[in-house]
Amino acid sequence: MAETINIGEIAARLSRDIFKHFLWKTHPKTDDNFECSNEKHVGDGGKPKGTHPGDVVFHYRDPYLGKTVYLHTDLKSYAEDSITSTRLRGAFKSLCMTIDCARCSDSWRAKYSVDDGEAHEVRGLLFVHNHDNGYDKPFYDAVDKVNLQ
Repeated sequence: MAETINIGEIAARLSRDIFKHFLWKTHPKTDDNFECSNEKHVGDGGKPKGTHPGDVVFHYRDPYLGKTVYLHTDLKSYAEDSITSTRLRGAFKSLCMTIDCARCSDSWRAKYSVDDGEAHEVRGLLFVHNHDNGYDKPFYDAVDKVNLQ
């Protein structure tokens, strides 16, 4: 279990180290869930989702849009053999449901301290890290096989 936690922490550290150069801020609340507000969102077993995960939320003020952009981020740390279009499809599907709820969720806004009157936009970010450094194929080959519709 500790090994899995350490692998997951690498993706969190890498993402913070990369995105600080973009001048993105990181919300202090990490690795937390918020309530699902859409009964059409179902998990793998066909059961309605009760919550959506939140690994980290980055945010920045977009000067062109005149609002704060929140990037609700799903951090994935995969071994070489785990980076497949099937695995990515599942991650994208989960992230899409999460963002669908986050955009209209009072629970999400309260958790991440977003004022109701604040001009903002919620977007999703899938951050994939190859923790064993063995993936040497073009990553977009795996992404291109995913039907993003």
